[in-house]
Amino acid sequence: MTTGSSCQDPLWPSLRKAKGEIVAGVPLQRAGKPSDIAGACLFLASDLSAYITGATIDVNGGSHIH
Repeated sequence: MTTGSSCQDPLWPSLRKAKGEIVAGVPLQRAGKPSDIAGACLFLASDLSAYITGATIDVNGGSHIH
């Protein structure tokens, strides 16, 4: 699993001036929340993901589209 900018990132408070610029670059127009990452973890731990192997799940609001 990979993540993008999260509001829980230790550097987030020091980026006060750049927050608007960072969020503007994210298609969902917001920083990630712990619940966003937790949701992906719960999915991967559930039977719903039983047939997924070798995948990278990007939890980044669309900011790093491959």
